[in-house]
Amino acid sequence: MVIGYLCAPTMAFAQHILTNTSLGGHVDDGKFRAQDIVTFMKETIGTFYSFIGALCLIMIIISGYQIALAKAIGRDRSEGLTRLRVAIVGFILSVLTWYIIDFVISALTIVPPN
Repeated sequence: MVIGYLCAPTMAFAQHILTNTSLGGHVDDGKFRAQDIVTFMKETIGTFYSFIGALCLIMIIISGYQIALAKAIGRDRSEGLTRLRVAIVGFILSVLTWYIIDFVISALTIVPPN
């Protein structure tokens, strides 16, 4: 049953990235502007960083279980604490890089007045 569901034809998830609202309504007619490309880049980078944030959250939850269950299993808590520290530092780094990339894209796409 699971194999049949996986083999069934479904809509690709990438089709939801390019929508008329995200690209200024120019998807159907193919008339893109420079601002549409910037909007697409921002949304793609935002989607990528949301997956990174979700991965960090999952790692924080796993490290919490490792710390909580260390005594019951008879292991040391240091492995869970190390995983927690790495997950938090990775999350902070990903947030900082997202802000830097967003600032650079915004700074490069400012159109000067005529």
